[in-house]
Amino acid sequence: MMWKPDWSKLVIYLVIPVVLTGGLAAMYYSGVLMTQRLVAPKLPPLDSHSWREFGLLENGQTLLLAAIVATLTA
Repeated sequence: MMWKPDWSKLVIYLVIPVVLTGGLAAMYYSGVLMTQRLVAPKLPPLDSHSWREFGLLENGQTLLLAAIVATLTA
């Protein structure tokens, strides 16, 4: 018996996270100030090393991890 891949699970658990994370990382390293600020906003009261923790990339990864954990426990 041969194993058949479940394409819907492959898309949900591999393709979407890779595309979202890769796209946001590309936006951050693109050199375009507007897209860099979307991914890692500049928050003057905080140290410059902690700015990126409030951006789309970090929060998107956290949401993806939470969705994976919720799916595993359901």
